[in-house]
Amino acid sequence: MTRLLLESLVRRVALVVLGLIWSPPLNLAAQAPVSIGPGQRVRLQTRSSSSWVIGTILAVDADSLHLRLSDTTSQLSVKRRAITRLEISHGMKSNAGRGARTGLLIGAAVGVLAGVAPDDQSYFTAPQRALLLGVGFGGLGALLGSIIGGRSLHERWDRVSLGEARVTLVPRGASVIVSFRL
Repeated sequence: MTRLLLESLVRRVALVVLGLIWSPPLNLAAQAPVSIGPGQRVRLQTRSSSSWVIGTILAVDADSLHLRLSDTTSQLSVKRRAITRLEISHGMKSNAGRGARTGLLIGAAVGVLAGVAPDDQSYFTAPQRALLLGVGFGGLGALLGSIIGGRSLHERWDRVSLGEARVTLVPRGASVIVSFRL
């Protein structure tokens, strides 16, 4: 009896380990697909061209996407089967945070280096000067970095599934249910 329990336990552990190994790619497949529709800003690549085509969706039908190209009034229809990559815009984002972090690190490093330099006229020891100047220059660098980074904007894009095959793994008792979806 204990042997049967042990075998059952080993099978379950093996299934859990298998599920954990496969879970990262399968987790992505389990997420709800992103829908596309009129008014969304997209960029896409086709089989005939690897350069990005950027525009706003006017209409979506069974076999085509109809776009108004960016910065023009031109319209374009692209067959879905010709699209090799499709991404949706999630708006513009500034680099203020990244600039602040970079400025902080550079400013603090300059301050620490200036603080450890020999100075016979100072009331502070070298470590005290390094700390004070590191904090001061780090703060100034963070402020300047956030101002400079805030002026630099970039667009955030997320890839949209083009209907690839999806696999779902669902444990059921001592077995596993595998389902495929196109």
